Amino acid sequence: SIVEKAGLKPTDTVLEIGPGTGNLTKRLLQAGGKAVVAVELDPRMVLELNRRFQGDPLASRLKVKFSWSPLFILFFLSSFV
Repeated sequence: SIVEKAGLKPTDTVLEIGPGTGNLTKRLLQAGGKAVVAVELDPRMVLELNRRFQGDPLASRLKVKFSWSPLFILFFLSSFV
């Protein structure tokens, strides 16, 4: 699977572009990396992701961001360097 091939380490932060309803997001969080940053273009999906992970212990390692701008994504990524 994608998650297995990623070979995530406990110190890894994953950037997921277009998480949609969060199926892959959940598997990435379960894989045990440090965090998943999910950048979504559709504000309805941002709401869905927040609803889906509300109350889930995995949510503490999830950051959901809304952006339609590739420049925002580059700016956001630079904060991890």
